[in-house]
Amino acid sequence: MSARFQALAANEDADHRVNDAESASPTRLRFASGSQRVAAPDRRWKWTVRISTALLAAAAIAVAAALAFRVNGATGDQSGSDSTRNNVITVLAEGGQCAASGKDCSASKTCCDSSQTCYQKNEFWSACMSSCDPATPDEFDGKTWSCNALSGGGASSGAASDAAGSQLPLCSNVSDTACLKAKCSISDGGPKGDCMKTWCCSTPGTQCYEQNDYWASCKPSCDPNGKTEFEGKGWRCTARGPRTPGDNHAWKPCPKEEGAEQYPLLVDGDVHVAWEHAEQRAGELLKTLELDDKVALLRGQNDPWPNDRHGYAGYINPNYYFRNKCAMPLMLNDGPQGYNHYQQKLAGTTTQFPALLSVAASFDPEVSRAYAAAISNEFAAKGANVMLGPDVEVGRNPLSGRAFETLSGEDPFLGSQLVMPFVKETLKEGIIVTVKHWLDNNEEDYRMTMNVDVTERAQHEIYMPVFKAAIEAGAGAVMCSYQKVGGTHACENPHILKKLLRKDLGFRGFVMSDWGATHDAERSAKSGLDMEMPGGATDHYHKLPDLVRQGKVSEKTIDEMAGHVLSSMYASGHFDGQFKFSTGEAALDTNVTSDAHRLVAHKTIVDSAILLKNKGETLPLSSGSMKLAMVGKYCKATHDKSYGQGDVFSAGGSGYVMSNLQVTPLAGVQARFPDSEVTFSLDAKGAKGADIAVVCASAHAEEGWDRPNLTLPEAGDLVTALRQQSPEQKIVVLAIAPGAITTEWLENADAALLLFMPGEQV
Repeated sequence: MSARFQALAANEDADHRVNDAESASPTRLRFASGSQRVAAPDRRWKWTVRISTALLAAAAIAVAAALAFRVNGATGDQSGSDSTRNNVITVLAEGGQCAASGKDCSASKTCCDSSQTCYQKNEFWSACMSSCDPATPDEFDGKTWSCNALSGGGASSGAASDAAGSQLPLCSNVSDTACLKAKCSISDGGPKGDCMKTWCCSTPGTQCYEQNDYWASCKPSCDPNGKTEFEGKGWRCTARGPRTPGDNHAWKPCPKEEGAEQYPLLVDGDVHVAWEHAEQRAGELLKTLELDDKVALLRGQNDPWPNDRHGYAGYINPNYYFRNKCAMPLMLNDGPQGYNHYQQKLAGTTTQFPALLSVAASFDPEVSRAYAAAISNEFAAKGANVMLGPDVEVGRNPLSGRAFETLSGEDPFLGSQLVMPFVKETLKEGIIVTVKHWLDNNEEDYRMTMNVDVTERAQHEIYMPVFKAAIEAGAGAVMCSYQKVGGTHACENPHILKKLLRKDLGFRGFVMSDWGATHDAERSAKSGLDMEMPGGATDHYHKLPDLVRQGKVSEKTIDEMAGHVLSSMYASGHFDGQFKFSTGEAALDTNVTSDAHRLVAHKTIVDSAILLKNKGETLPLSSGSMKLAMVGKYCKATHDKSYGQGDVFSAGGSGYVMSNLQVTPLAGVQARFPDSEVTFSLDAKGAKGADIAVVCASAHAEEGWDRPNLTLPEAGDLVTALRQQSPEQKIVVLAIAPGAITTEWLENADAALLLFMPGEQV
């Protein structure tokens, strides 16, 4: 019989093979009884040594090594060409082999020291080490290690020894989801949870860790100091096989970077300097990331749990591949008319603020500042560090279904004055502000297919000034819109994304798509779209790595895109503790509303109310005893079944906040006038004999549809009926509207008060 061992070493030229006989640079394998010449080609080499049993027995004690790589330190020094490297492999008496500490174990996949593991750096290099840090670049080439565990120590006992002798891991390609599901272990324990004999995990975001010689489990992380309930002992925490990419729902912040105080942030006021430092830091981090890490910054995580959105409108997981662990997840959420939790069971845990159009109607920057402070506080408490707002587009279509959302109303100068304090106040919480929708977004009915043509002068004088003011105040993100501009979809339009936004306005943050507004990965990436939302298996940006490999999109473009995202994170303080978030899971069901926030909402309503008419000083109502009749269903109702989204006092869509805390006009009047007789009726008949009749009328709007007309439903009929019934009766109209309305009913009323979707504190 004879013993045989093979060793393979490969570099980037995987197709270059040279037969042993053709090699001009032979390498000697030294043995106690002599030597044998074996050819070693310059770039890819292979050798086979046959040793008789008798020769092996005679030389076993003297055998020390074969082909020694020179290795310095734990990570190894991979210097020198393949033809000059020497590698030491200990030949075991039973005919096997193992690698010494710090030596290359690519061939043997076994370490002589049982306490060490064979960790892989890349397809060309592995080494036996006690531990491996996938986040720290080594000194040789500045690249990080994948830290895939190819095997453990050759002296392991028990089940670990059995595992080392089999073909493990059962699935080495972590991108092969079918293999992972069929052959790898789960993370729930039990027989299917023991990964000692699989060395791979089917659950995303987990790694196979050894507890002892007989048990290993798939876990997000492993604490060697943690005690088990079963034995009361700690875990060995030796990593086996590759980590399965995905979300482990266990993110924790890294220690604050030493000297981080020297880097100014956007909140500090000097926006230009903040961006300069942020871009420098982002560039340094980019050098340590692989292509997949960069792409993870550019597309939402939107698959089934655990790779889900964590309950937010959008979620970016920078550490999906575990090489960017210090980067905080981006948790994106709507309003900004309050934190939208999207779940009826959470109604009342956040404040339903008045619409942004109410802020515009206040004409007061201080109202905007206080409004932003209250809302951003609730966002931070819910764990959202990217606010999808404010909406700042200048309204040009009064029927637009989202006219209620704009902070600008119809005036670019007004919007510019109000957006600056809004942005600056939100930055105090470490939240990235997203101004939207870029650009020329003024209709809902055909927003997916329509085209808008606007002259350059109109763009600069009407539609762009509010965005410019927001950018100068420190906005870190811009959301592009659905429709086409000049014949090209906004999210793949180089003229509006590169020329108008970046060159003309000097924007340095990242551009994200509206949800579903991306149409082509290659066109969007080349045209200036950095981030696709909401992401998921069927999105477009999952194609980016292949497009790079095919040469259709350059990696330089990917670097620019990822750099924009990281720069916004640095500039907003996400790496420096400005956003107070220290866990992988936010308490989304926490009640974050407060009396102080409701007071802000109430004051916003008061400061934005428009008195359309006040004949004979009908308003304000006296505090004495009187008979008040509340007329119309919207004096009492908060919801209308005919609405697709939203409620009576808050328009529908992504900016809607569900609430069960509404104070209706009827309840408010009853509380305000306890000494008066307050009645309610659906029509004019119930108001007979009342001193004053208050008509409650509400118009509705919601995202996705434009309003059919500008009328205020029921107002005309109710006012006319009341006037005919009691010509001398005082009639007050409380008008709730999402924007412009017609007022043909005003002549028969004594007073009228207009509120723009006032929210729960109406």
